[in-house]
Amino acid sequence: MKRLLLTLVTTFTFLLTGYSQQVDWLKTGGGGSQDGGLGIASDENGNNYSVGYVLANSWTAPRFGNDTIVKGSANNSYDGFIVKHDVKGNRKWLLGFGGAGNDAITTVKCIGDTSIVVAGVYSSSIKLDTVTLVAPPSRQVNMVLAMLDTAGNVQWTQTAELGILTIQPTTNNYTPSVDVNSFGEIVVCGSYRTTAKFDTTTITAGGFGFTINAFVASYDASGTFN
Repeated sequence: MKRLLLTLVTTFTFLLTGYSQQVDWLKTGGGGSQDGGLGIASDENGNNYSVGYVLANSWTAPRFGNDTIVKGSANNSYDGFIVKHDVKGNRKWLLGFGGAGNDAITTVKCIGDTSIVVAGVYSSSIKLDTVTLVAPPSRQVNMVLAMLDTAGNVQWTQTAELGILTIQPTTNNYTPSVDVNSFGEIVVCGSYRTTAKFDTTTITAGGFGFTINAFVASYDASGTFN
């Protein structure tokens, strides 16, 4: 009986310990409207990189701490962000990604402890940090694929035309996703409508009208489309 009681007490203590989790740190970001995170990745040093979207308008000021995500944009549209925190939760840098239309950074992957790869969508003239991206055709959406170093400096960018898609970051519909292998080679998948153009390669969806189809595209570590 004593052995059974000891076993039950030990098991109960283990269960309480197993289900008791310590929160090391917690950070929030956004404004007073529809905002959200769409991806996160950690490097070998424990730094983490979060991406997502915020709604920019005249009555909210989307921020992470004291850092404004969207600067000078109040057009009631979605804008993207990339933010880095270290292993202790200290914010290291923040990049906003916003133009006149809806935009979002939807996915992120780390390459060791030296680089990150992000992908997203945008619908107007826009910059990623100091790099001006190719504007999408009228009323259409472009994808951006980019490599950044861990200090947030853009190393290269690539864009692709995805047709007349509706950017819906709140539901994560039609948003690109990316993965990277041990050689730094990149694959990205997502959706396009009717036609899409990657570098000089054009693909056309089957079916009739504005059909939405999936794509998978490959890039090498320097950003060259394969």
